[in-house]
Amino acid sequence: MIISDTILQKFKDRKHITHNSEDENLIWLLSSSYFYLKNKYGEFDIESNLLGQELVIERSGFAYEENLGFFDEVFQSLIYEFGVSQASEANEKD
Repeated sequence: MIISDTILQKFKDRKHITHNSEDENLIWLLSSSYFYLKNKYGEFDIESNLLGQELVIERSGFAYEENLGFFDEVFQSLIYEFGVSQASEANEKD
């Protein structure tokens, strides 16, 4: 998974990061968060799945601020909604 410049910029805008010195680390955080959600809930297109995109960006933010342990609790309802959406989409493909 390659994180696009668009996703990276959305994360940087969300966190008010204006410099490029951390880009490599931020891309790693975003990739890690994408793979975490993908492994748990299935493949999704981060560019078009706005709920998945939001969860990747928010989870990366928690990781960036070294508060990852709180992510699941804070975003419990969105994570549930995402999981249901992913399961529904998987059933439609079968």
